[in-house]
Amino acid sequence: QAYDLTAPTATWTTEPSLPLARHGLAVAAISNTLYAIGGSTQPGHTASTNTVDALNVPERQTHPAEAWQVRHASLTAVQQVSAAVLEGQIWVAGGLTTSTTSTKATQIYDPRKDAWRAGPSLPEAVDHAMLVTYQNRVMLIGGFRSRGGQSVASDQVLIFDDSIGHWVDGPSLNHARAAGAAAVVGDKIVVVGGRTGSEQLVSQTEVFDGKAWHDRADIPVAGDHLAAVSDRDYLYAVGGRRIKSSNNTNAVQRYDPATDRWTTLTPLPKPLSGTGAAIIGGQLLVAGGENTTPAVVSTVQA
Repeated sequence: QAYDLTAPTATWTTEPSLPLARHGLAVAAISNTLYAIGGSTQPGHTASTNTVDALNVPERQTHPAEAWQVRHASLTAVQQVSAAVLEGQIWVAGGLTTSTTSTKATQIYDPRKDAWRAGPSLPEAVDHAMLVTYQNRVMLIGGFRSRGGQSVASDQVLIFDDSIGHWVDGPSLNHARAAGAAAVVGDKIVVVGGRTGSEQLVSQTEVFDGKAWHDRADIPVAGDHLAAVSDRDYLYAVGGRRIKSSNNTNAVQRYDPATDRWTTLTPLPKPLSGTGAAIIGGQLLVAGGENTTPAVVSTVQA
């Protein structure tokens, strides 16, 4: 689905809702268009049909051009994934195909052709991982991997090497984590939040300088299933939860790698986790997610 942004606003507002309420989705921005991919309503969770009222957020009058368009479905339905853009195409790697089954499949979407193709498979199945494009290469960071029949948070980093056509190991994280968030800020990768398999939150911020990962200032409000996005100068961490969605946070936090400082910004109108986030035209867009009921929502806020 693609959403064209046309009118800038200065405060949190409600934008045209997603056609389907969802959480654990991947979000990517190409030019001035926002793409939402995958996600799940989760069995037993209620998808609100009027999430603007459900979140007590005033509805904004929208321009007729502001509408979601249904694009071609992905090759495999997935949730709990991240997205990265490389050379104008959207990569989605791994994720859950059911509530407990992960995949090693990589899917690549070309918006110009409205077509998906299978990408290079991961060495093993993974879900709740982070995906970024760094120095013109796609990198998959952390996530849950199966070890001895159990899902274990990983410190592994995989880099797709186009010269040989498959994924190779990169420098490992200092702290294994899944359901965290990552973004490229300037010439660095910043990784925040997440949890371990033992239901412990990860508070350490890690920064990759092209050679190694370095611990930096802890995120003030730790959480997993949070979203992160960069405007090239800062990383913005949005929402998240403390293990359970009933303990969602509405925190919006900004990290400056140059000063190693966190700043607390205007919070979300309501606590959310499992959202997607993107920055387009100077606006921070937050799409979908799960509230504290818990119920998945279709609200898009700017």
